[in-house]
Amino acid sequence: MVDITNTDDVLYVMVDINDRDDLLYMKVVIANRDDLLYVKVDIANIDDLLYMKVDIANRDDLLYVMVDINDRDDMLYVMVDIANRDDLLYVMVDINDRDDLLYMMVDINDRDDLLYMKVDIANRDDLLYVKVDIANIDDLLYMKVDIANRDDLLYVMVDINDRDDMLYVMVDIANRDDLLYVMVDINDRDDLLYMMVDITNRDDLLHVMVDITDRDDMLYVMVDITDRDDLLYVMADIADRDDFLYVIGDI
Repeated sequence: MVDITNTDDVLYVMVDINDRDDLLYMKVVIANRDDLLYVKVDIANIDDLLYMKVDIANRDDLLYVMVDINDRDDMLYVMVDIANRDDLLYVMVDINDRDDLLYMMVDINDRDDLLYMKVDIANRDDLLYVKVDIANIDDLLYMKVDIANRDDLLYVMVDINDRDDMLYVMVDIANRDDLLYVMVDINDRDDLLYMMVDITNRDDLLHVMVDITDRDDMLYVMVDITDRDDLLYVMADIADRDDFLYVIGDI
């Protein structure tokens, strides 16, 4: 455990546990820390880490957070909690080339002014559950969830309810086989300029739902399911929508 709670004026924190085998529990606590400029947790090339938590709740003015768990096998649980964080400029969670990660959650609820958010799980096999929850976030300029070239992902949910002024959202599940459920929920969102859900060249996707009910002033929505075989269910719900400028459903 690395605990720097209630410590002032630490500019740089790096936790490097590379080439460690059989580490059962890793926790980095930097709660109630002000003016920490850089945090990096590098656990690449670690085997059999059962639990990983990076808790930076109630942190102000943290400029950079990176959690790198590349080339990790058999990590059962990863959680990055940056709830109630203001003015975090960059967050990246990179779990490329990870096998058998059972649960991944990135929670950035009640965050203001997050400029860039990227969750990259490309080239991941057998990830059972992915949830990116950015409900009640204001002024997120860019959001990308990239699960291209992923096999056997059972559940993906991107929840951006009650978000104002998000300029760009992209959920890319191109070239994905056997994805059972995909939901992109942007209810109660105002002024979303661009929304794209790309499921081109997807086989055997059982359920796709894009729900933009009660959305005002959304300029562009595209649901592309070109070259899709055996799609059992597709729903695009834009009921009670005013001033919708552009809708395309390409099937």
